[in-house]
Amino acid sequence: MQARQRNSNFGDVQASPDLSVSKTGAVAFVGSTAMHPSELYVMDSANAKPRRLTNFNAFIDGVTLGRTESIEWQGRTVFSKMVR
Repeated sequence: MQARQRNSNFGDVQASPDLSVSKTGAVAFVGSTAMHPSELYVMDSANAKPRRLTNFNAFIDGVTLGRTESIEWQGRTVFSKMVR
């Protein structure tokens, strides 16, 4: 069996590398955003917008967080890191 690679649009959600794909093409994963820690998300298809299913970290919605940005630099290898 050969799988086709698709480029999905996760929007501002950073998806964990451990995805679960159903027979119908729905995708479930743990993801987080710059302003909210990990929750369970689902996409009804590879082209659908991620929909958050859980709200275990609701307490964080009332907390003001610092700015988050990605930085990259090049040495012998390219290195990328999320800075908070």
